[in-house]
Amino acid sequence: MGKLALSNGPSAVSKTVSSVRFPVSRSQPVVSRRETSLAADKLFGRYKPEPTHKVREQEVVGNRQEAIRRTREMLRSMTAEQLLQVIEFHPNLDFFEALAFAKREGKLIVPNDIHDKILTEIEDIKLLERLYGSWKWTGTLVIYEEPEKKFGKKVTFTFTSENEVYFISFKIPKQFRGKRNCALVMDHPDFEILEISKKPSMWSRIFDRNKLKRNNEYEVKPVEDATIHLIENFPKRDDWYNPHPETKIPQGEPVEKSEKARHSLRLGWSYVGLLLRGCDEFYFDGRRKGIDLYLQPSRYFGAAFVSLGFSVSDCPAGQFSNFLLKAKNGPQIESSICRSRTLSSSRSSPETQNPQLKTNE
Repeated sequence: MGKLALSNGPSAVSKTVSSVRFPVSRSQPVVSRRETSLAADKLFGRYKPEPTHKVREQEVVGNRQEAIRRTREMLRSMTAEQLLQVIEFHPNLDFFEALAFAKREGKLIVPNDIHDKILTEIEDIKLLERLYGSWKWTGTLVIYEEPEKKFGKKVTFTFTSENEVYFISFKIPKQFRGKRNCALVMDHPDFEILEISKKPSMWSRIFDRNKLKRNNEYEVKPVEDATIHLIENFPKRDDWYNPHPETKIPQGEPVEKSEKARHSLRLGWSYVGLLLRGCDEFYFDGRRKGIDLYLQPSRYFGAAFVSLGFSVSDCPAGQFSNFLLKAKNGPQIESSICRSRTLSSSRSSPETQNPQLKTNE
């Protein structure tokens, strides 16, 4: 297992401006830029330079990173019962909507290792079924290639939804290129998704009619100081495996089914997407230990969130026991214990579904 902290600075965008010559009137003197600059220096030279103050953007970013770190530490120090007091479960969200909602509300999408603790330590199956429904998107992003294929410069996951072809890519950092049978893992919000689709020009529409149109193209990028986990000996096929100690991602050689083992489902080709966890009859007696690493991002599974900088004191004492009682007898639960929220999930175009989605112009 390797772990790398990346620092990505802002990318420089250059634009080429064509020069245009205008006729100069002979009645007006031509003043060079240098003369204009010197004149301005003389005019303002007698004034003392104003002190400059750096924008507090770096401080704000630092505060956010500290809040993320504290939130993760708090989550990992809590029991499964305590976790259910601060986590919100929301239904009918796809990959894009989950990221947009988390960004808009200032929340963290609960990572796989936290879901793993809840699913394996809570004994009440009916409660888990009502919380998770069938599956929930986690905040853990996984990138892998087809078995035996080395990491190149980029991994692209292609899928079809409602007769539209989509592409989600991830540029492999140089340190990981050439590695075989590995996976890269990041937890939200250490990554963001950018839309890089471009409208085809008139000429391309005329001459490239038979070519595949890449109008639904997205790129996942790590944010500044993101932590990327390298999962070596990533499973080549569906089976039971021992989990990675930090991320709980299956790794190594297949093992016998046990309390410690996790069942992995993957594609036979490249994948870039969020990991799914759930509790249903698909896995029979091992249904809480299934780790889904292959479903397309357009599926509406829902997700679980937690507020950055939350506190256990946000929930009144005794509310968890009341929640358990309702969970056993009431309808399926799709909200948190402490607060409830109803989200409408439209089935329109990606633009209307994801108003917070960044566009890489």
